[in-house]
Amino acid sequence: FIMSHEILFSYGDSVLYAVDVESIEKPDFITDNVISFFFEYLSNQSEYASCISPSVAQLIKMSPSSQLLDIFEDAEFKKDELVLFPINDSFSTEESSGEHWSLLCYVKAENAFYHIDSLNGYNSKSARLLTRHLNTILETNCKCVSLCCTQQNNGYDCGPHVIFYAFEIMKYYKHHQKFNAETVQQSFPSKYRETILSKIRSIK
Repeated sequence: FIMSHEILFSYGDSVLYAVDVESIEKPDFITDNVISFFFEYLSNQSEYASCISPSVAQLIKMSPSSQLLDIFEDAEFKKDELVLFPINDSFSTEESSGEHWSLLCYVKAENAFYHIDSLNGYNSKSARLLTRHLNTILETNCKCVSLCCTQQNNGYDCGPHVIFYAFEIMKYYKHHQKFNAETVQQSFPSKYRETILSKIRSIK
């Protein structure tokens, strides 16, 4: 018998509890901790790219514009060529208050942000706000471009889509290639839950 708050896996500063692993196994929303775990892992796979945790991405989005430069003056991601941000639809500072995740990708060489949303347009408002705040932090004037991508066929698989796209973008970036999110088979990100569990066991 495993208690829901028993630590099962850890990586760097991230930990996964039994309740987090259960959220992957069930046909339900995955927890913020699962996304944090994988984004920290991916950040350590490249010297020139980084993946920002959900809590930091939400802090950037919800911080007053006037305070952004002071809060994130020494942010390490400012030097990176590629930065991935998980976007939540929540406009609250409370944790786990949202219902949908999407992915914002900053590509310095293209002077652009790319938004990948598996519920097309659902997170547009959050993406625009995060982009505006990141432009302030990075001292850029980048547009937020919505990319066509495979759409989820249920109400809860946004998390696996975000993790899948993050892995694929980082992999293609490593080989100096562009990732086409639109070509993904619709069933694959849903089945990606099995891959997520397998990766967790290999990372620990």
